[in-house]
Amino acid sequence: MEPKLILIYSVLCCALCYFIAQQKERHTGVWLLLGFFFGIFAVIIVAFIPKKSAQENQEDQLVKFTLGGSWFCPNCNQTNSPNVWECYNCHYHLALIKRLEGGKWQCPQCEIVNTLENQRCPNCQYPQVV
Repeated sequence: MEPKLILIYSVLCCALCYFIAQQKERHTGVWLLLGFFFGIFAVIIVAFIPKKSAQENQEDQLVKFTLGGSWFCPNCNQTNSPNVWECYNCHYHLALIKRLEGGKWQCPQCEIVNTLENQRCPNCQYPQVV
């Protein structure tokens, strides 16, 4: 095949993977690259992957910490150092969750008391830090 046709084919597969992944709430950047390098095979795979469930979306919104104390922003997935309380990228503010007796926590945003089973405050959707 001619190099121009290969490039057009790769860009077309990139675009298809990107838009399908976006509709299924998957990582668009990853699928963009997979579409470029693997072409129609990546398009077929992303077409058959199910849409993200509500549980997966909720897990993506939790604040996660590394062993060194760095934390990942739940809004933009930016890695932040342990000595800052605001995301460098999107300015999400990490507030300390107040743990209470009896397996409960207090939301720093609306001050509602929640059980530990609640990953998010039912009132304002503020994530519980894990």
